[in-house]
Amino acid sequence: MMQHGMNSPFGMRSGFGDVPVGAVVAFAGGHSPANSNDNLPNPLEAWGWMVCDGRSLLAVHYPELYAVLGYRYGGQGEQFCIPDYRNASLPGAETAATTGGDVKGIAYIIKYTYGLVPLAR
Repeated sequence: MMQHGMNSPFGMRSGFGDVPVGAVVAFAGGHSPANSNDNLPNPLEAWGWMVCDGRSLLAVHYPELYAVLGYRYGGQGEQFCIPDYRNASLPGAETAATTGGDVKGIAYIIKYTYGLVPLAR
């Protein structure tokens, strides 16, 4: 059993309710694309999440996520990639679509760091 404050080998803190870095979840809320032209910060990224769109990231900017993913989804050298789940569907989505359920607007997001990220002003 880990004692409070010890480093976890799984890239997560030992606090109650913490989501581990690298966790991927389905998200039905609004999100703006990574290449948005509106120059506004993405609210998801301010909370330590980003859309799983396959983008390439610098390991020095996202060391916690790089420690979990490595080159599993591509990349080499100083860059690694996050998974690309833009065309993925939720299990059972085909059933919901045929029965009139609304499954549009679902995105997969990945946790890339702990806590809040300071927004640039």
